[in-house]
Amino acid sequence: SPIVSVRFFSEDLKLVTADAGGLVNKLSFSKNMLWSTYSVESDCLLDGTAGQILAVNVLPPYQYIRQQLTLQQQQQQANSDSGSSMSAAKTLRSIMKKLHLIALSNERNSFVVAVEPDVNVLHRWLKPSQDRIEGKQAHQHEQAQVYLPCLSWGWALVNGGGNVINPILARAW
Repeated sequence: SPIVSVRFFSEDLKLVTADAGGLVNKLSFSKNMLWSTYSVESDCLLDGTAGQILAVNVLPPYQYIRQQLTLQQQQQQANSDSGSSMSAAKTLRSIMKKLHLIALSNERNSFVVAVEPDVNVLHRWLKPSQDRIEGKQAHQHEQAQVYLPCLSWGWALVNGGGNVINPILARAW
């Protein structure tokens, strides 16, 4: 099947591809120093049984929020005498720096997949009900509209998350 989506998720030539049949792969390119050629390693993320993937989005790397982190660390040092909360936040930040997440949607579900350090489907949500998509005023007699999924990742401070910036996924139909 033809490739319909390609997204880089790492600075070191790693990307995710989705084809028209729903096959999603992680590709890792590496340069062979001896012959100055590239080799590729492929890992299957979804085998196509979930159906065609209609939306793909990659969480921006944790390093892109460096300015917020510097400000956050300065505020933590000024407001906190406790070393344990700072060490917990530092540990979480070190984990988040290594984690690469992607979001995928087909016509029925959305998936969050960790592609680094290990490939793992972390969560699956069902598509919202038609009433939630169209609203309560939708007429029962009209033919149902077809909506495509839309995904977007971001980083944010959330209630209950302390002073650690967390990944947030927005999805819509």
